[in-house]
Amino acid sequence: MLLKARAVENQCYVLAANRVGLDQKNNHYIGDSQLISPLGEEMKLINDIESIKTFIIESTDLELIHEKLPFLKDI
Repeated sequence: MLLKARAVENQCYVLAANRVGLDQKNNHYIGDSQLISPLGEEMKLINDIESIKTFIIESTDLELIHEKLPFLKDI
């Protein structure tokens, strides 16, 4: 939920990478990295263990969002 809030309030994509595997205290981490859109929408949930993913983000999509919601001009 907080990742979605950061994406919306900053009008940017948020990519959150989470760890996988075991730590020294035997805590198990399953990944669950996420890509969130500037509108707070979960675009991808990456829960593959130890994989590499590539995403293409179009700058035109971000520009359209900034045109529709120009609240960053208030700063």
